[in-house]
Amino acid sequence: MPPTHLSGPARALYRVFIQPSLHASRAPLPTPLRAAPSPLQPSLLPLSSRRHKSYAKDTTRQSLTDIFITDEAIRSPYINLVDATGFHPAVPLRQVLRSFDRALYHLIQVAPGSAPPDPNSGAAPGPDNHAALPTCKLVSKQELREQQRAKLALKNKARSRGGAGTAGAKQLEVNWAIGPNDLRHRLVRLKEFLGQGRKVEVLLAPRKQGRRATALEAQAVVARVREAVGECEGAVEVREPEGKVGGVFAMVFEGKVV
Repeated sequence: MPPTHLSGPARALYRVFIQPSLHASRAPLPTPLRAAPSPLQPSLLPLSSRRHKSYAKDTTRQSLTDIFITDEAIRSPYINLVDATGFHPAVPLRQVLRSFDRALYHLIQVAPGSAPPDPNSGAAPGPDNHAALPTCKLVSKQELREQQRAKLALKNKARSRGGAGTAGAKQLEVNWAIGPNDLRHRLVRLKEFLGQGRKVEVLLAPRKQGRRATALEAQAVVARVREAVGECEGAVEVREPEGKVGGVFAMVFEGKVV
């Protein structure tokens, strides 16, 4: 609006020359700026919760080399080797170790020999004394693991039922092809434990290496074990046997202090 205090001619001049310039110089009010959308920031929280599985270490599983005397752990430069073709006395250990696939097989010491290394000099028996050399055999790792798993399963079952894994209990391992003298020694130990009132698990299994017992021989071993238990006053078989005669077979007995 022009000022009202001006005269008529002045107001006319104002409208012609001044007022148009005022409208041109009056800038329109800027529209409010909208904040530009900020780029998405990565969230500090995870998009999804992740669960990490934890696996407990199986402390009951052992390496085969912790259970058997194998390969370089055999302390003799010469061994008696048993294989599918028969008995080979005084074979150099290094020669045998180079002759098989180490990823699939172990050379297992079956018997330590009658003469252990000299404790003073560390010298092992010479090749001329066959009886003094350890006897060894090649066995597949898979077969050894299967035998060990079967034994471990029976041990765990016995422990859960109060068998040979409990305090004061004993376990005797017997192979089906055991010799008469070794079996007699095992049975003497069995009767000693039963006479002390202990619970004893007798675990019978095939020989890891060497000759396999026949069905009649296996039945005879079971009969000898039960005969020895019958000689112990008050000893009883506390549960039904588990397993298979000729395979892995477990019997549990409990003695009585007389």
